[in-house]
Amino acid sequence: EKAPKKEKEKKKDKEEGSAEGVKPRCRKNSKPLYWTPEDHEKFLRGLEKFGMQDHLGAGGAELMSLYMGNRSVLQIKSHAQKYFSDMAAGKVTITSS
Repeated sequence: EKAPKKEKEKKKDKEEGSAEGVKPRCRKNSKPLYWTPEDHEKFLRGLEKFGMQDHLGAGGAELMSLYMGNRSVLQIKSHAQKYFSDMAAGKVTITSS
């Protein structure tokens, strides 16, 4: 049998906006966890703006992190790795604006 949550824990959950089965959009005091379609579009615009359509290159993740404003260098590297991998596998196509 589960012990009932303490009042302090219930209050903390309520303040953080968490609900059972729902993942938070952000960690508390941190960068967002999930990429929204708007985040991804800005990522793609940044790749085009800085001429990095096929790879980030040296310093590219740092530049993109500054451009994005809400993403860490590690998040940019991870998203780029997945994006370029999907692109190489033909799962995504490049569209010109």
